Amino acid sequence: MMKKYLVILFIVQVIQIVKIFGQDINNKIIYYDSTWKETDKENASFYRVIKDYAKVQSTYHVIDYFISGVKQMEGQFNEPEAKSKQGRFVWYYENGKKKVESNFIRNKRLGEHKTWYEFRKPKLVGEYFVDKKNPNLNPEELKIISFWNEAGKQTVVNGNGDYYNHSDSDHASHKGKVKNGKKEGIWTGYSEKHCLTYEEFYEEGKLKKGKSVDDSGKKFKYKKAIIGSRPIGGINAFNQYLFNNLKYPIGALENGIEGEVYLEFNIQIDGTIEGVKVIRSLGHGFDEEALRVIRDAKKWLPGKYRGKKTEQRVILPIDFRVKK
Repeated sequence: MMKKYLVILFIVQVIQIVKIFGQDINNKIIYYDSTWKETDKENASFYRVIKDYAKVQSTYHVIDYFISGVKQMEGQFNEPEAKSKQGRFVWYYENGKKKVESNFIRNKRLGEHKTWYEFRKPKLVGEYFVDKKNPNLNPEELKIISFWNEAGKQTVVNGNGDYYNHSDSDHASHKGKVKNGKKEGIWTGYSEKHCLTYEEFYEEGKLKKGKSVDDSGKKFKYKKAIIGSRPIGGINAFNQYLFNNLKYPIGALENGIEGEVYLEFNIQIDGTIEGVKVIRSLGHGFDEEALRVIRDAKKWLPGKYRGKKTEQRVILPIDFRVKK
């Protein structure tokens, strides 16, 4: 009788523990180094908590923390891999004060945008909008309404004035004139990450031309500040390559299993694909097949930052569906 009582008591205790900690069990924690590359806990500068990762949801609540435990970012994503932002996002300094507040629709900024200096002094008030003449470009155009320098002096008033910004986190700076909320005339800047100094000419917020020089003295000319890496021949040709070469795992096919595998990889400056890994597994042989096809793929066109080729990270979902 005593043994039976102990067994029942143990089961009740287990159920209580699961109820108390069940939500934490469903969460996913990812650790990142100072450059936001995934790492282990011992080498982490930040960590991410994806709430209820295992559940199917319309949006996923994600909170990033400094390794000290102070909140660094909070917002909602459209998928569990936390790549597509949706709704209001807030970033914080390590002292807990707000740094940036912005709104996103399908991972593109749209609407009010605010930033602050570290001790809560206002920095910028602006608005992201869609170019009505080219709505499909999604350029994330920012209308600068107000700007204050570090001394607290407002240098852009009602969309007009002088703008200068230096970001310690991005190790970059740029400055120029603002007219009716948009960049106008000559703008100059420097990116420590890309070892690049640049000069650009704008008309009504549109980049007309730019020139840059890296720390080795190599010069570049460009008309688009940032160009993403992409498959040679375009995305349609790449999708056709996937269609022609992906082999459906036999066991999964016989059991009608389908779904998506999410891969992450880097496109090097010569276009080669490196560091391919699964970031959301489907199992049943799908992961291995997705890895095989991407590792066998031809080179891509590398991305460019202000004319200079640069390494870029790519997140790619590969969809496996049974033909009806």
